[in-house]
Amino acid sequence: MIEGDFGGEFQGQDWQVDAWDYERFVEAFNGTADVALALTAFDFDHDADIDCDDWVEFQLAWTAGGDPPPLPDCAGYTGDDDADGVHNDNDLCPATPPGIPVDETGRPRADMNDDCAVDLSDFAIFQLSMTGPAVP
Repeated sequence: MIEGDFGGEFQGQDWQVDAWDYERFVEAFNGTADVALALTAFDFDHDADIDCDDWVEFQLAWTAGGDPPPLPDCAGYTGDDDADGVHNDNDLCPATPPGIPVDETGRPRADMNDDCAVDLSDFAIFQLSMTGPAVP
């Protein structure tokens, strides 16, 4: 999700994410903008680059009315369908429910049997691995 003070509003004056901001975003995307300012305004996923993931968030922040202009380099971009922070191409569990913490492969952290679900079978594995006293 969009974080920070700017949220795509690079201009900082009109509180709109509009055509002026779009031009700055394209400059940042193409690597022709001031890096520090571009990252502050447009690096929505905080991965230190301006890429198609940031473009998806920029489109969501668009407030100028109508659809934002397309960015041709993102045509056919698959993105992160389950919004877990792991790109579809690297996501071993592409349908993780919202809010579930995942590792770098998109697998839920509490998934102990690698089936992409956190369920009773994972709890059973957890119980078997407990080493503390039976009664607290």
